[in-house]
Amino acid sequence: MDTSLAFADTLPEFVQRQAQAALDQFLLNSASAGQFRGRFQKTALLIQELRPHPLSGETVHLPMALLRWKNDAWQLFFRGSRGRWQPFPGIQPSIRPAPLLHHIHRDELGIFWRQ
Repeated sequence: MDTSLAFADTLPEFVQRQAQAALDQFLLNSASAGQFRGRFQKTALLIQELRPHPLSGETVHLPMALLRWKNDAWQLFFRGSRGRWQPFPGIQPSIRPAPLLHHIHRDELGIFWRQ
């Protein structure tokens, strides 16, 4: 049985543990800015902001950033104006997720923390 396709659809264990540790630190550092959560989806880490819906008051999860594992490196994406994921400009892929999560905090272009 060929398992290469199955492996390509999941993160290697070490990579996921490293990403989980970086995510935990990101969430700890973001606590003063609001409520956030991270969720692994196959080979990606989705960062969401939790906000109350303006009408119903229910908590909604707004996609904020995406880190995608491809070719043995993480790449950072932001949600474009049409709702599609766009590569964050000027940032090279990284083998560690922490530097990319740091770019979300700094948000020099104002694309993650826009109101």
